[in-house]
Amino acid sequence: MAPATAPRLVTHIYHAGRGPFRNLCELPDDEAHRILAEMRASGRPKLTPEYLARRRATEAWLLRQAEELFGKRPSCRPLYGFLGSFGHSSDPSRPRAIRFELASLGRVSFTLGDSMSVASRTDRRLLGRTALDALFAAGDVGRWDLTDAGRPARDFIEVQIWERAHLPLL
Repeated sequence: MAPATAPRLVTHIYHAGRGPFRNLCELPDDEAHRILAEMRASGRPKLTPEYLARRRATEAWLLRQAEELFGKRPSCRPLYGFLGSFGHSSDPSRPRAIRFELASLGRVSFTLGDSMSVASRTDRRLLGRTALDALFAAGDVGRWDLTDAGRPARDFIEVQIWERAHLPLL
């Protein structure tokens, strides 16, 4: 049975050497490609040379959708997390995790699955908190993993964090 309310936790995964709360798309191309090469070498072979262009196109879509959702264009690119309590062992290129309360964040949005996959679909949409809460209340979240329980996540709910002032201090 699906929970009646959305999970209270958000998990952000990151690489210790680069630190948390970073967005690859904010970097110059040469630095972003260097980091992508490091990530491929540490276990993310699906990060093809086209990944950065696809990621930036996805973020352009996210920015347009967030502007519609919030009535105002966000002032920064999003940071990403998973809704729920996810471990950090499933992604060797980002082996660290921080968990924090969803309620502690300012503006957030959600995609049912990875935003890059969602952006390429015809039924794509960005959800706000109210729409996500309605899905949980209706029990329409059955296939979405809300914890990795020691296994790689398949269908997860991605959280886009649009305000950095509310992030936890480390």
